[in-house]
Amino acid sequence: MMKQYVMSMFLSPKVKSRKYLIVGFFLLLLLLLTGCTADPEPQPHEPDPDMWRLIWSDEFDGNQLDLSVWEIMTGTGAAHGLTGWGNYEAQYYHADNITVSDGFLRIEARHETRSSPGEGRRSYTSGRIRSTGTPGYGDGISVLYGRIEARIKLPVGYGLWPAFWMLPTNSPYGGWPVGGEIDIMEGMGRRPYRSTSAIHFGRSWPNNTHTHAAFDFPDGQSIADFNVYAIEWEPGEIRWFVNEYHFWTQTSWWTRHSNNAANFMNPAPFDQPFHILLNLAIGGWFDPTGTDNLDSSIFPVAMYVDYVRVYEMVGREMNMLPPATALGNSEFAKEPLPTGNIIWNGEFNQGPNGMIFWNTEPNTAIMSVTARDPQEHGINLPPFVRQLSVSGIDATTDVEDVALWQSYAILTNGTYNLAFDASAESARTIEVRLVDMDGIVHFNHIFDLGHETQRYMVSFDLHGLDDGTAMQVHFLFGGHSADVLLSGVELMVE
Repeated sequence: MMKQYVMSMFLSPKVKSRKYLIVGFFLLLLLLLTGCTADPEPQPHEPDPDMWRLIWSDEFDGNQLDLSVWEIMTGTGAAHGLTGWGNYEAQYYHADNITVSDGFLRIEARHETRSSPGEGRRSYTSGRIRSTGTPGYGDGISVLYGRIEARIKLPVGYGLWPAFWMLPTNSPYGGWPVGGEIDIMEGMGRRPYRSTSAIHFGRSWPNNTHTHAAFDFPDGQSIADFNVYAIEWEPGEIRWFVNEYHFWTQTSWWTRHSNNAANFMNPAPFDQPFHILLNLAIGGWFDPTGTDNLDSSIFPVAMYVDYVRVYEMVGREMNMLPPATALGNSEFAKEPLPTGNIIWNGEFNQGPNGMIFWNTEPNTAIMSVTARDPQEHGINLPPFVRQLSVSGIDATTDVEDVALWQSYAILTNGTYNLAFDASAESARTIEVRLVDMDGIVHFNHIFDLGHETQRYMVSFDLHGLDDGTAMQVHFLFGGHSADVLLSGVELMVE
């Protein structure tokens, strides 16, 4: 039986049979009268009743949000110590942007100015809720394992970032992202043909990591339709679905906090109760273009939520895993490539966008992968080599604000050689560091880049690492406005 944490009593599910019956009647009448084909919008997908039993839902059938379940979050994030909500978002969240009517939750984004003491001023407003309950009304709900789903219709346009996601309610492992984050669905408004999903975990920023996947809709469908986004969550395994399509499974993650004596392996940190969030952000790091091409004339726009439902597994026993246990570094860190290169995808030529195995912290900058000529400035390169372009850097940023890094690799005592090809729009520096899980910098070097592409190389010794230390390689671009091109990254031990 699923272990389920609920902070308020579950209500009987409110099924919208009448609403769907009326809609179905008019669709049938339209077909009979016109002979047209049915609308391609995906129909609600019901999970197998022999496998999943509904134990809680909000069908949004009333005329106001149920504050015994949902808390309306407001402001710019400054009250939480996260101005821009930690993602450089451009909106001010306000309760006026949250409404319930006609069987739907409506989260509306508007082009309007709002400000308050301590929160600052924003030119856009929107809405964000979480299922922790509003003080004085109720305790909300949190969920540990099961199927969590919502039927949602998303707005389309540059700069729009809607999301259906989960955060730990009170994780013993630590704050974000050590306690984990489950992104059931994120939409990028300028790419309506795709939704994305992710999990975040690892060490405290910037030593955290994540994995993600994308779902491309069939022809004729998009995020602008009502779609059912869901996860099926068991100990040690999370599966993602859009409508009836199972497109991604994850079973590998880990966590570590400085207050813990050791790293912890799967199922930690995703073995604790999580609450549900729904929001519509403007700008932010998720889309590297941010608000650059945002058309203010599209507002107001809205994200519609038909329902949110939670199921427990009844068709079989759930995965059984022991409690989170300590793991050695080698159990989660990457092994070197067969060539000996500790850097994976140093040519940025894998996957549709070339960023497999890489993580970024773009701030206001834009990081993208572009094709590079096989021969440039006398450097002979194999065909199809690509390069990372870093542009739009704010010169007032700190060096760490625009960063590129990979997941951890194990480094031992020895001599290492770091090499990469790079050039800059104009003379500038970039910084490269090796950082362990506790944030200790073991290597730091500043490179002077010029306009011509050339190979940069440096050798250095690491000491006291005989047992192996998990480290990340960080390329830091902040503090200079000149664009940078980077490729051919190698880190090898002699």
